[in-house]
Amino acid sequence: MPSLTLDQSVRGVKFSALVLIGFGLLTAAAAHPTMAAPTDWVLRVIMFDLSRDLAINTPEERLMVAILGGIILGWGVTIFAIAEGWYRSAPQAAGRAIVTATTAWFVVDGIGSVLSGSAMNIVPNIGFFAILVLPVLLYSGRKQAAPA
Repeated sequence: MPSLTLDQSVRGVKFSALVLIGFGLLTAAAAHPTMAAPTDWVLRVIMFDLSRDLAINTPEERLMVAILGGIILGWGVTIFAIAEGWYRSAPQAAGRAIVTATTAWFVVDGIGSVLSGSAMNIVPNIGFFAILVLPVLLYSGRKQAAPA
């Protein structure tokens, strides 16, 4: 199984945090009708229904995507901050926090996806889950690469 040095793992964790931040911004932007098209496209793909009308129509739906986008962005910022500091000084504890939080999201989001009739959302969630936890799980405990 491949392994990562601490520096490689930190870079991977930061990348995953930036993915979350970007997705959070994309989601929050959908709160404004003129900026909802990219999020609407993502929803159509996840639900395998490209013929659907705009999925974010009501003020309540726009409020919900604004809130969700902010939460996702905040989650990404938190993971980035962990990677910048705590992860370098205590990688096992920080990594456990990242994996635990990500697993909680994955389980609850997956159950919610099934209950809402959008079980196919689990497929991209597996990708997100991998991006978020693999840099932590593949960390070898080494501080830097072994000399060649």
